[in-house]
Amino acid sequence: RYPQALFESAWTYFLKNDHRRALGTFHSLHSPYYNDYYFPDLWLLEATVYLNLCRYDEAKGALQFFTDVYINRLPQLQQFNNHPAAIENPAVFYDAVANYYAQKSGGEATPTDMPQLPALFLEAVLANVSFYNTFKSVEELRREMDVLKTRVADLGEVGQQLMTQMEATRDGKLLDAGIRTRTLLGEIEAQLSERDATGTEISIDIDLAEKDLIETCLQLRAQGKECEFSVNEEA
Repeated sequence: RYPQALFESAWTYFLKNDHRRALGTFHSLHSPYYNDYYFPDLWLLEATVYLNLCRYDEAKGALQFFTDVYINRLPQLQQFNNHPAAIENPAVFYDAVANYYAQKSGGEATPTDMPQLPALFLEAVLANVSFYNTFKSVEELRREMDVLKTRVADLGEVGQQLMTQMEATRDGKLLDAGIRTRTLLGEIEAQLSERDATGTEISIDIDLAEKDLIETCLQLRAQGKECEFSVNEEA
């Protein structure tokens, strides 16, 4: 939970207008260690801080990174959420997360025809505490069934009954986990669409602030005064 706690502290500094500590925390979260964590607001907050500090190039850079990492991957998420196989069988949503977790843990993934989802979306699902508890419950049930399969013949009719009960329980949990995963990915898709609109608003604010600064600089230069801001007078 440390990355999430670090991100929440960045929000706190941002709301306190403590730009120095906010930027310092943002930069900590830029570490490659956090590449797969889902923090789209991070770049929007950073762009806003740079905008407030009149550092427009850095504000634009933060917005561009937000676009490259999140918005440009949104079509992949939409394609996955609307895939016919996933709509027909919600458990397919869960399998995508389970496969990712298995590969991340050094295990093997189950073959699937579903399109590949970027890791940051899968990490966002795993970061949900309610889903993670369901996930661990399903995986533990699967392990218990694997153990039972090796002894079911020795247990006779009781073993067969127990396996049937566990299979029914597994199917129910998989359906529940699939629905949870589909809901979370749908929420992520909707949130990213909203964040995209927020990014556009920040971009417009940057352009307007730059325009005002350029006009001020041109007026100062017309009066023979200096202006440190780089102005393209042909623009």
